[in-house]
Amino acid sequence: MAALEPSTAPVGSRTPPSPSRNRNSQSGDDHGNEVFKIVLTGGPCAGKTTALARLSAFLNERGFRVFTVPEAATMLFTNGVRFQDLDAPGAPVVFQHSLMRMQMELEDSFARIAAGTGYASVILCDRGACDGKAYVDQEKWDQILALQHLESEVPIREGRYNAVFHLVTAANGAEKFYTLANNEARSESPEMAREVDIKSQQAWIGHPRHYVFDNSTDFEGKMQRVVDSMAKIVGLPLVQRTPTKFVLRPFTDLSLDEQPAGTPRGDPLETWLETALGEEPLMVFDVEKIYVLLNSGGTEGGPPTNKLVKRLSGMGEGRESQFHASNPRFHHYYL
Repeated sequence: MAALEPSTAPVGSRTPPSPSRNRNSQSGDDHGNEVFKIVLTGGPCAGKTTALARLSAFLNERGFRVFTVPEAATMLFTNGVRFQDLDAPGAPVVFQHSLMRMQMELEDSFARIAAGTGYASVILCDRGACDGKAYVDQEKWDQILALQHLESEVPIREGRYNAVFHLVTAANGAEKFYTLANNEARSESPEMAREVDIKSQQAWIGHPRHYVFDNSTDFEGKMQRVVDSMAKIVGLPLVQRTPTKFVLRPFTDLSLDEQPAGTPRGDPLETWLETALGEEPLMVFDVEKIYVLLNSGGTEGGPPTNKLVKRLSGMGEGRESQFHASNPRFHHYYL
């Protein structure tokens, strides 16, 4: 992965120059009220949601105000728009132009608010203005640019963003983890995901800070590379993150609602776990995300198959972590 380090922001940028030249910066307080605008893009199931959460926490802890611009396409498809609507003559151009305008207006609104806070801010954009190019041919893309009164895509590619982070889909290099369970608005097969991913990369070629994060490492390593690149852009020192992994095991013989007679009153989950674990030590901790690889049993008479289930909701301390699946052999797992 390589990226250019320009001495100034691209011409026509709506955001100020990146202070990445100042390697001694320690927090957002050192950057006054500068505003950085970063695009997070990539193919389906690439880790964008996790990257957005990880970057937000990293930057907030270091004094930056962080604003997250939601993906405009997801907003449309989860609020009435249907894929069939794009089959009508001229509909793809109308849709992509509307999507571009909506995305840019959201970004500009957040940028105005961020600039008004008086604090160093980072705007994380869930996709950007050029992503629509991956879903139409060149003729339709030229029509979209014309409707936006643009002679070329340069102003909305180099001119709007300090950097573009492209996260490669899990369908390319981490196939066994590919799933669309975390985004109801998407339906791509692994083959389609790889095709869209490549086209998305090509749509941003030309931006001087176009970072591509592949699946050459495990997922945690991929997220660390994303954080490290962000640190360089905003002028922060690199901070290594060390993950801790735990093995979850199923408990099917106990119930939180049925405590043994004579059990002292207190935290029912803690009491339940102490009973289940016996002499094993009890650890209570917060988690960011949980993954469970379970045996689905396969088809009748066939070999078992593995299915990855990702729990998206947060888990507060002292609460059960349940994973739901349609498989009747599925167990509840607890930390």
